Amino acid sequence: MRTNVTGHHICNAQEFVEYPYKNVHDFLMQILTYKLVKYPNEYEAICEQFPYIAWIADTPEDALQGVEELAFQFYKDGIISLR
Repeated sequence: MRTNVTGHHICNAQEFVEYPYKNVHDFLMQILTYKLVKYPNEYEAICEQFPYIAWIADTPEDALQGVEELAFQFYKDGIISLR
C-alpha cells in the first residue's frame, strides 16, 4: 500500500482522507469526473482523468456506478495514482 509522509508521521491512504469523506472511495468519487456517452442501446461512462477506465451498461446509472467502482478498484490495486 502506498504511504504518504506528512512531517514525521507516516499514514496510509485511508488515514490521509479528511472530513467530510468517510473513506477513500468517497474521496475518489469527489475528485474524479466522468463523461457519459449515449449510444443507441447502451451508455458508456468514461473517467476523464483516466480515459482507459470506462464502463458500458444499459442505463446511465449503471454505467456511472460501474466506472466509479472500477476506478476505485484500480486505485486500490495501485494501477492509478492521484499525484
